[in-house]
Amino acid sequence: MSSAPPEQALCHLPDFAALDAPTHDRVIHEAMRFRRRRLDALAADPHPPTAENVIHVWELAGLPPARALAAFTTVRDADTTEELDALAERLAPSRRPTRTPSR
Repeated sequence: MSSAPPEQALCHLPDFAALDAPTHDRVIHEAMRFRRRRLDALAADPHPPTAENVIHVWELAGLPPARALAAFTTVRDADTTEELDALAERLAPSRRPTRTPSR
C-alpha cells in the first residue's frame, strides 16, 4: 500500500517515502539500459535520418533516466542517508584527471 496522497498519483509523482537506495539503484539502471537499447536501435536504423526518427527518438530515450535521476536527487537532497550518498558516488562520472597529450 502506498503512503503517497491521492493527488501525488494524479501528477505521476513517485511515492518518495517508499524509495530506498536499492530501489533507486535498480530503477536508474533499468532506465539507463532502456536508453541504451533505444539508442542502439537508432544507430541500426537503415532509414535516412529525419527529425522524427533521430531527434525525437533521442529525446524520448532520455526521459526515463532523467525522471529516475530527478527522483533520486530529490530524495537525496531532501533527506540523505549513507546508502543514498554511496549510490550517488557510484553513479557519479569518473573523477580521474584527463590526460593531456604531451608534445
